[in-house]
Amino acid sequence: MREERLPGGWANEVVRVGDTVRRRPGERAGYVHRLLRHFERQGWTGSPRLLGTDDDGREILTYLPGHVPWASPAAGVSSPESLAGVARLVRRFHDLTAGPRRPRG
Repeated sequence: MREERLPGGWANEVVRVGDTVRRRPGERAGYVHRLLRHFERQGWTGSPRLLGTDDDGREILTYLPGHVPWASPAAGVSSPESLAGVARLVRRFHDLTAGPRRPRG
């Protein structure tokens, strides 16, 4: 399957392969993996799902469509509805990562 390099790549090269994203694991990969599994168990749809690793040792994550901030703004990105959606997303992220139920490490 063809790899499509995704924009950004501030700290890592990220490619899309079909409905997945591949990237090299960072030095805190264990914690990131626990956090992604925590989000999945809680049913939060604001983060990708960790699917495993490929033959090159890259993480395989589900692809989440959306707007990236370094590209030209898409129509409606700064609408009141869109901004309210971002606020709800950030609030839920905070709720899931605050307190004793968050992943350790």
